[in-house]
Amino acid sequence: MRSTQQEVKPSKQQRKAARMLAHGASFMDALTAAGYSPAQARKGLARVKSSKGLMVAVREEMAQYPPELRADLVRLRLLDNLISGRDVATRSARLLGADKEVAMWQEARQDQQLLIIQPPANWHPSEPQEVPRQPPPPRDLSEQELPDYE
Repeated sequence: MRSTQQEVKPSKQQRKAARMLAHGASFMDALTAAGYSPAQARKGLARVKSSKGLMVAVREEMAQYPPELRADLVRLRLLDNLISGRDVATRSARLLGADKEVAMWQEARQDQQLLIIQPPANWHPSEPQEVPRQPPPPRDLSEQELPDYE
């Protein structure tokens, strides 16, 4: 007997939660506003992953955003972390930035080049020279040494 997978259609509750998540609401806020119980909402991402309908709704909601907007979402999340001094949702931001349509991290890698300089075989480091701790006194410049800017 062959098992065929049926297409999962998200409910209105799942679509509302997905819309709120896509607009930046926390899992707790999005799930409780959509009508999930507080106990289910506290499960957060685990609750979203365990529901096929909710995952489909989140994918459909995120597909509406063009790659440039998703890249802006990553930048905003990282800036918010920087301003608030917290390290929240950086892994999800990294994963969103790594999406093949967004490709934030690939472009930077393509532009970078690594230059390795190897010293000659007969090169030996010299003794470190002592660096003066105070700058030398200013020297007196005569009128003839000054450039003419007129």
